Amino acid sequence: MKFETLMVHAGAECDPATGSIAPPIHLSTTFEHGPGGERPHGLIYIRDGNPTEARLEPALAAAEGGGSGLVFASGVAAGAARTSSCTRRPSTSEATPTCRAGR
Repeated sequence: MKFETLMVHAGAECDPATGSIAPPIHLSTTFEHGPGGERPHGLIYIRDGNPTEARLEPALAAAEGGGSGLVFASGVAAGAARTSSCTRRPSTSEATPTCRAGR
């Protein structure tokens, strides 16, 4: 499959709630939950994930040829996740000049 075709279709399943083919953008920051914090739709707060991210992450993975993808609200959050996932105590972490955003 050509790259362009892959990008058009990656993460583009029909929206089960509406049947929409074009992916909707969900702007909600909070989602329905029960009195005990139950998540009837699997979501509770935007920082824990949202439907827009759920569609974007596999599309990015497909674009990069990876098994999965992650998106973050900021570069600081991405850097912190990267650093914490690669270090074990006791250890050290070192960033190279090519480890900066946009390089």
